[in-house]
Amino acid sequence: MWRRALSHPHAALFIALIGVLLALPTLRTGLIGDDFLFRELITGKAHQPHPGTFFGLYTFADGNAAHVQAMKDAGLFQWWAADHALMSFWRPLSELSHWADYHLWPESPALMHAHSLLWYAALVWLLSRLYRMLDQRPAQPGLSALIFAISPMHLFTVIWLAARNQLIAGCLIVLTLMAFHLWRQGRGLVFGLLSMVSMIIGLAAAEAGVAAMGYLLAYVLILEPARSHWRTRLMALLPFVLIIVTWRLYYNHLGYGSAGLGGYIDPGADPLRFAHAVMLRMPALLLAGLYGVSSSIFHLLPEGPQVVYACGAGVMIVLSIWVGHIRQIWVNPLARFFGLGALLALVPVCAAATNDRLLLNAEFGLSPLLAMLFTATWKSQASNSHGRLAIRSSTVIASVLMFVHLLLYPIVTMSMAIVTPSMTTAVMQLESLSLPDKRDDPEGKVILINPPKALFVGYYPTIRRYFGLHNPTSIQALTSGDQVVTLTVLTDRLIKLTGERGLGEAVSRDLRAQPLRVGDRIRAGNFVVTVEAVNEFGNATQASFEFDTPLHDAPWQFYNWRESGYEHFKLPPAGRSVTLPPVDISAAMKKRLKDML
Repeated sequence: MWRRALSHPHAALFIALIGVLLALPTLRTGLIGDDFLFRELITGKAHQPHPGTFFGLYTFADGNAAHVQAMKDAGLFQWWAADHALMSFWRPLSELSHWADYHLWPESPALMHAHSLLWYAALVWLLSRLYRMLDQRPAQPGLSALIFAISPMHLFTVIWLAARNQLIAGCLIVLTLMAFHLWRQGRGLVFGLLSMVSMIIGLAAAEAGVAAMGYLLAYVLILEPARSHWRTRLMALLPFVLIIVTWRLYYNHLGYGSAGLGGYIDPGADPLRFAHAVMLRMPALLLAGLYGVSSSIFHLLPEGPQVVYACGAGVMIVLSIWVGHIRQIWVNPLARFFGLGALLALVPVCAAATNDRLLLNAEFGLSPLLAMLFTATWKSQASNSHGRLAIRSSTVIASVLMFVHLLLYPIVTMSMAIVTPSMTTAVMQLESLSLPDKRDDPEGKVILINPPKALFVGYYPTIRRYFGLHNPTSIQALTSGDQVVTLTVLTDRLIKLTGERGLGEAVSRDLRAQPLRVGDRIRAGNFVVTVEAVNEFGNATQASFEFDTPLHDAPWQFYNWRESGYEHFKLPPAGRSVTLPPVDISAAMKKRLKDML
């Protein structure tokens, strides 16, 4: 029965509908993080121009020291952020999709999420058509698309409006591959030109469009007819290489890119470090794509354990490749194409800190690989040259993968889609909205001693404005509360902060390339930070904060994090210290969710 359903002429539409239905509860999600900033930029309540785009939606820092300093003064960037921090991305097509939201349904986040769901449905439908175009077997292309559609690994890409750029770029990647295949199958040069145009448009949607190049390279190496000379194959790629090079030169010319931040590595500026990141991050991402072990675990580990994790993940991946060998899927050129394409698609995303939503383009290849393995296992396809133990072991591992992808994933996807709206609402209320709305104190300056995550404090003003709350002159974080923090009042203008794990966050500063040093003095609005001790990672473990006016003057409002949110903090007398425990954000979220229910 399931074979007939997956091989039905309209199976692509049915599978796209399944993917949409699983994610449908996310229509209640509302805005998340960058979405609040996008709203202000598009509606003209904020202005962040940048060459080559319409609104500067994806320019979070432009590398200008004066601009970065102004953001530090307002608390939009933390005091430890790199002076020339650059995080700016050229995505004009994606910007237009958000402009359409605020032009057509400006007060309806639900319709904005429906817009993203339509892109996801289009992506699943296009993938179904691509798989059927490449694989003539009746049911296997449908199974490949189904595995992709029900995966929770890219659900956050659908939920988060600001991540829609990946869905748009994904659709263009698939269109590029479809047109390229028809061109190489002799259907005419017009399809070759269409493939090139699709790649150009995809690059205008997101940098993720470069993943198309990985699949095109895999295609000419593996799926091109054997009679084609290797020079002919590579010449077919030349126009696409020129497109990538031209795009990158234009991208750099406009000043886009990432520098000075710990969350991103520029492969062109630091190729050796990027190669090292690929070796560590690639196994973690592949483990997530195959077995569902979130790649965020790898990102949260210190550097030493990351190596151990990558080695363990590498062993699991090699074991999975061996299972494919036992089940004879690698004799099929399509399997080798999808496998190599998925690997190459993962290379560029290794420039960013590991996150499951980065798997989207790699899953274009991983999903059909899994479908081939499952089909071969169901058919008991294995070489007689392998012993019974090898065949039984491969069956066990394949069964684990089937359980994860076909039974567990739909449940997880639906559960996440149902829970996420309440969780995001709780987080928004829990953090930024728990600060009081002091309309009678417009000159107040808020100091957050230990917010759950200092990086997110920069979102507080836009979130509070969205919900109609008044903002103080500035909201600044001293450190993140994920560790024991000791605060000591030294004088009426000077306090000292100590945290063993480090007061700064690597996301806001590339501590390896630009470590903090003892004696560094950093101005952040109305106080100056002096670094007094650092650890081996270049992070400050102790720093003093000298305020321009006495601590007990009217502008200063100190808050610390408690289970119910932020509470007013009374500074101890001079010479006394207070130790604050690590933030337990999960306990606070549970309490807020219980209150909401």
